[in-house]
Formats: sequence, C-alpha cells, structure tokens
Amino acid sequence: MNKHLENFLKVTMIFPGSVQVETTSRCNANCFMCPASRIRNRKSADMPREIFEKVVLDCVGKPMHQFHMHHNGEATLIEKDEFISRVKFAKQYLNPQGTGVGMFSNASRLTPEFSEELLQTAPLDFVWFSVDGDNADTYESVRKGLKFEVVKQNILEYARIKTKLNLNGKHVCRIVCMLNRKTEGNSSELSKIFGVEGINGVDYSPSTNFTGSMDEKELHSDIKKYKVGKKTTPCIRLWTNMIVLQNGDVALCCFDYEGLGDLGNVKNNTVQDIWQSEKFNSYRQMHIHKQQSLIPLCKNCNYMEYQPVESWFLEL
Repeated sequence: MNKHLENFLKVTMIFPGSVQVETTSRCNANCFMCPASRIRNRKSADMPREIFEKVVLDCVGKPMHQFHMHHNGEATLIEKDEFISRVKFAKQYLNPQGTGVGMFSNASRLTPEFSEELLQTAPLDFVWFSVDGDNADTYESVRKGLKFEVVKQNILEYARIKTKLNLNGKHVCRIVCMLNRKTEGNSSELSKIFGVEGINGVDYSPSTNFTGSMDEKELHSDIKKYKVGKKTTPCIRLWTNMIVLQNGDVALCCFDYEGLGDLGNVKNNTVQDIWQSEKFNSYRQMHIHKQQSLIPLCKNCNYMEYQPVESWFLEL
C-alpha cells in the first residue's frame, strides 16, 4: 500500500480529523443554493448544551485537527452569552491537544459589540465568513434576508478588532464565496473589499447539488468548467469529517441535511464508536467498490466531480 494512503488510514480510521456540531439548525437567510430552508424532517432548534459538551468531551485526547461550531444553521443565532460560553468550553478542552475551534458564519449577527466580547474572551482559532457576491444586488439575491452592507461592515470591524487585540498570528479569518450562476462574474472584487489587515484571504468553491436535491443546471451556467474529478471516486468526507446534528444524530456527511444516514446518536454512543461502526464502514466499503449508486444519499451527489484528489487516495 502507498505510504501516504497507509498513514492517512492509520489516523482517519481512529477518529475524524474534523467534527462539526450543529450549534443550531436555525438560519436567518434563505440562500438559493442551500437546502437548509427546505428541511422538513428535522425541527429548527438549538443543540442542547449537554449534547454539545458530550461531543467536546468525546473529542478529548483524539487525533483531530478542527472542531466546527456550525452546520446547516447560523451558529451566532443562539444567545450571545451562551455562544461565547460554548466557545470557551470547547477551547478549554480541545486547544491543549492542538485542535482548533472555529466556524463558518454569515456575519449578520456579529455586531461590533458581539465581536469585541468574543475576541476579548474566547477568540476562535479560525472563522470563514460566507460572502456570496461583491455587490448588494448579487449578494442579496443569493442570501435572501441579509443585507450586504451590514455584513461587510461587521466583517471589516471584526478584522479591525482582531488586529487591535494582536490576534492576527493566532486566529485565521477568511472570506469564502460559493460560485454559481449568480456569483460568477460578480465576486472578483471581494479581495479588494476585504483586503485589510486581519483578513487572510478569499476562497472560492463551486456550489454542489446537495445529494442531488438541486438541479446542476439551475446552479451553474457552465457546469463542465468546475468538474475536475470523477463521480465514482470514493468521497473523502467519509474518511475525514463527522457531522453531529442539533439533536445528536450523526449525518452521513455535510450534504445529508435531513440526517437520513442513520448512523446513530451521540447521546447513546461515543463519537469514536459511531465513526468506527459497522454501518459507517459499510458506506466506506461501497464507495471503495464504486457502489455509490447503492446509497440513496450518494447516488446523485456530484461533490467528488468538483474535487481534485491526490493520486494516492485513488488507491483505496
């Protein structure tokens, strides 16, 4: 077996490199490329504190790199003091082992007051701010319910406070833009808008079809230009990421927005037990044998078509 692959499996079969907890399934935006607003089988609610703490403690002493405090919802919608308290708890237990704590956020709730308190008392190790479009018309047609100028000023103020507190060497802050038919050609100015001290850069990623629940032709004007991989390539997320939903259920991946993977609940099992479970491994084996079509969630998913993969991973 290739040494890269051998080392990769040695670590990833023990524990996920990244764990995402759905701090809340509530969201204050209705984005056309995101299915969160169409969730029907799960309630819109916050993750109970006891579940959050259970997941954090399950991760102590494990070989993981990142702990994310978001999934389908906007994490900062929970009460401010509670959010900051959860960040502190996660950092207390996970930072000593080298695990970073962070999130993706639309920044709509991060007022200067919120940012000041968060960065003063419990600075995240990383944060990606989602900004889809470099102007109000584009952005507000994508992220319906949010205001471009409010989000822009919140992010710039966050960066200013972060710089003032000398956190630039400790805390990564980036902008991420989802590329689709609305943002293509309307996002090139993001690096100028956010080219300030305290922001580490801008990333672009093509919108995917969320397990086939969205029409590719509706998402992109030119589908082919983003396709650098193959649909039959084993999905790397099954070896690297675990998603814990608001109620403690574990989803198959971040695109399993309804939680249909049925992998168990962290209230009844440890994160490690679920990760190493027979059912999770059965999904991995089907991917290795190019039998994604046997998994309803994976059958029509196009995620791996957009992902360049290291050659050694293809030896799975």
